[in-house]
Amino acid sequence: MKVLANERAQALQVGAVLLFGILVILFAVWQAFVIPDQNERVEFDHNQQVQSEIVELRGDIVSASDANTPTSGTVQLGTRFPTRLLFINPSPAAGSLQTERVGEGGFTIENAAVAGDGGAGQFWNGTEREYDSVSLAYAPEYREFSDEPTTVYDNTVVYNDFRDAGGGATALTEQAIVDGDRITLVSLVGEYSETGTGSVTPDIQPVSTQSRAVPIENTTENGE
Repeated sequence: MKVLANERAQALQVGAVLLFGILVILFAVWQAFVIPDQNERVEFDHNQQVQSEIVELRGDIVSASDANTPTSGTVQLGTRFPTRLLFINPSPAAGSLQTERVGEGGFTIENAAVAGDGGAGQFWNGTEREYDSVSLAYAPEYREFSDEPTTVYDNTVVYNDFRDAGGGATALTEQAIVDGDRITLVSLVGEYSETGTGSVTPDIQPVSTQSRAVPIENTTENGE
């Protein structure tokens, strides 16, 4: 009788060890594969949110060129992962928003003249005019999402830049410079740089804004 009791006790112990081993394996599989997939989705959703926020910021920049009132936009630089009781999360994913100079930066206006229009005609007389301008770029530092772009505002256009990953660029907005026979030039100047996981509100200060439109013509003979 004692031998039989011991055998049953051993059978129960073996079953408990096997069950514990299965739980450990399931835990390890979930931590190694499921949690990273879930965190990648969190980062992807955050990236979509940031792209929308940069597009809204672009609208603030363009509209500020016709206004005399400062404005600001909000960009969520990073994201945190949901709290998990039994599983381990990486540290929050951060991001950076900063001004950058692409190439020489800015733009040049040549051969533009206004005939007989007082002060405007004296300024727009065909002389070459150079204007400084910078781009504004958001770059994330994700833990799992590896196909993230750098989202850039440059000369009224917002686009996703995949060139660091061997891809190209995809425009998120149209340009706002040329609209029919109307040309609106918006120069973004200054320096800005923020890195972290929280939200930032870059201030947009309109400078030298004027809503007056004047007709211009090409001063070159062949019109090129």
